[in-house]
Amino acid sequence: MKKVNIILLLLGLLLLLVPFFINVYTIIRLVSILIGIIVFSLGLIIYLPEKTLKIIFLPIILICLSYLLDFFVVNLFDSYPIWAVKHTSSENVQTYNSLFYRIYACNDKLTIDANYKENFLCNPNMIQKESVNKFLENPKESYKKNKNKFVHLEGKITTIVGTSSITLSSYDEKTSLNGHVSFDTNKSVVIDNLDIIDKYYIYDLVEVIGQVSQIKIAEDKIEIHLVDAILIPSSIYDDYELIVNEINDNNIVKKEEKYYYLGIEGIYYRYDENNIYELPYLLLDKRETIDNLIENAQKSEEENTTFYKLPDFTVVKCPKDNIIFVNKNIIDLENICDINKN
Repeated sequence: MKKVNIILLLLGLLLLLVPFFINVYTIIRLVSILIGIIVFSLGLIIYLPEKTLKIIFLPIILICLSYLLDFFVVNLFDSYPIWAVKHTSSENVQTYNSLFYRIYACNDKLTIDANYKENFLCNPNMIQKESVNKFLENPKESYKKNKNKFVHLEGKITTIVGTSSITLSSYDEKTSLNGHVSFDTNKSVVIDNLDIIDKYYIYDLVEVIGQVSQIKIAEDKIEIHLVDAILIPSSIYDDYELIVNEINDNNIVKKEEKYYYLGIEGIYYRYDENNIYELPYLLLDKRETIDNLIENAQKSEEENTTFYKLPDFTVVKCPKDNIIFVNKNIIDLENICDINKN
């Protein structure tokens, strides 16, 4: 082997191996490996016969070997990969997408996601929250800016498909009773392949963190799709103010199926100024339960009727599962469950 061959082989080997000792993601490491492969291949091929097949296959073999070595080093030493594309979602969150795996870097703590199986793994607070309305002001620009990055959005659920997909559309932020809003379904974010979402409802305010994967445009309708997403219940539902609007009326009024008012115009859960829900609506949607409501109530019974006295109103359980919410100032509740006569 001539001196030129030896120099090329040593130089190529040096360029191939040095990047694996540098634990920083930079394109220079990849360039070094590619140049090393070329130089090392020349050192082996230049004076050998039957060069054609070697010229084709040797670089491919070296690329595969360097990829496998990169994967081994990443797994063993928590190193930043070489054969990967970096996407910066925020100052604290980066992802490195390789052929068969992805790495989440959360405040420089690396977690390997083999075969892209895991949804977002970092702390949600590491990506700044943005409203769906703002994100969809210019959907094409938002997609271009955030493609393959993770975004943290807050909005109201527009549609739920099965147990694995939801849509968040632009909406009028002026909210009516029970969280209802007017949606603009021509501009939407679609979150695909979610985990179980049966605890969520249309008009719920939620947060979602997902990777921007594709945009679909059909006539005037634009959809931006997110994958590998997590769904976060909004913190506004953690606490509420109970509002009871009392009236001077002795007629029992039906509000929802099996739910009635007596001496009350409405009972409301006020989560914030834009999210006020009526109690019978919450009970029908199973967001609230009678058992939870009467947990600390003063209980009394009379024939087939049970009374639960609360500070703000009285709950009357009647036969056939009818429930009457009664003004706390009404004392005479005799025959109250004979609803058809009231």
